[in-house]
Amino acid sequence: MNKDKGDDRLSLRLGVLREPLLQRAESVGKTPSQYIRSLLAKDLGVEEPEMKEGRPMTSEQASVAAQAAWARKKKTKKKRK
Repeated sequence: MNKDKGDDRLSLRLGVLREPLLQRAESVGKTPSQYIRSLLAKDLGVEEPEMKEGRPMTSEQASVAAQAAWARKKKTKKKRK
């Protein structure tokens, strides 16, 4: 985990549990992450957190990168004129 960036992700190796997890999550209409969060919340006696699906940081990073790329292109066009 990277606490410096406010990252709340955790990676784990599932080994032979991967395929059964994917099948079970799909059978109950959840993503693997949603399914694991619901099991953990129940086991820990807390409410299941509402999470934004996908990769929210990736889209933010992509937006920043795109803005930087456009800024570079604008500077390059000005120099050519």
